[in-house]
Formats: sequence, C-alpha cells, structure tokens
Amino acid sequence: MDAIPTQRATDDRRHLDRLRAPDSDVAVPSNPAALESVARLLAQAFSAR
Repeated sequence: MDAIPTQRATDDRRHLDRLRAPDSDVAVPSNPAALESVARLLAQAFSAR
C-alpha cells in the first residue's frame, strides 16, 4: 500500500524546491568573497552619486 503524503510533507517538499530553484531575479552567491565584492560594488555605485 502506498503512503499518502501528508500536507506537511508536501509543504516541506515545496520549500525544498524553492531553495533548490530560487526565482531567476534573485541570485544569492554562496561564496563569501563574491558577497564582499558585490557589497563593495554597491557601495561604490551609491557613493558615486
């Protein structure tokens, strides 16, 4: 007999899918050096104004 997925299991799976495939307009580098360089570029862009 197949197990019937519970609502919680379905929600957990959806959450994991979202983590695995984030929206295309949201990019979060997992590399700390990349985060630092992005932060530096943003700081330069806003201080140039």
